[in-house]
Parts: sequence; C-alpha cells; structure tokens
Amino acid sequence: MFDTSELDALQRDILKAANTIDARAAKVVKRGATNVKRDWRANAAARGSRHAGRFPYSITFDMKTKTEAEIGPVTGQDQGFLGYIFEYGGVHSRPFGDGKRAADKEMPAFEREMGKLGEKI
Repeated sequence: MFDTSELDALQRDILKAANTIDARAAKVVKRGATNVKRDWRANAAARGSRHAGRFPYSITFDMKTKTEAEIGPVTGQDQGFLGYIFEYGGVHSRPFGDGKRAADKEMPAFEREMGKLGEKI
C-alpha cells in the first residue's frame, strides 16, 4: 500500500491554482475587451459618417469562455452589417481598420497584465 496523501494535496493545490488563474485571466480578458470596444466605438465615431452614424453603437463584445471574448459589430443591430466593409473595405471603399487600431492600442497592456499573471503562477 502506498501513501498518496502528499500527491493528493498537490493535486488539490494545482486545481485551486487553476481556478484562481481562470478567474484572474477572465478579469484581464474582460477589461481588455471593454477597452477595445470603447476605443473601436470612439474610432468609428471620430471618423464620422452621415450615412452610418449609429454604427458605433453596434460594436460590443461577448465573453465566449472565461478567457475568450468576441469583439465587434453585431450584424443584427442597426447598421452593424456595415462592420465588415468599414473594417476591411469593399469594392468602392477603402478599409478604415478602426477595430485593428483599437486592438493594437490595447495589446501592450493586455500582454503586460497576462505576463504579471503568469509570473504569479
């Protein structure tokens, strides 16, 4: 018979740490998604459009998992269907890249916060 009490304790500690990391990572992801959404909306509003003034309000985010967020215009919302054209361009329009600029702006802070979380592990 083997004494596995120390191994059992290690397993409990690892599971506890994993749950703590998930909760902390979820906060970092949610904060980053909120910042990207805010900046994307601001970029779109600053660019202005007399034909698509409500488009910035279609930009939102959903947490898909604890550590994954989907950010962008909701196609079912008023003028959200224009998101792809505004971001990537179309046959008769150039791309604006409002979302990419917002994500690029947030990336250093997001990486820094995730790095801090990794160091705590």
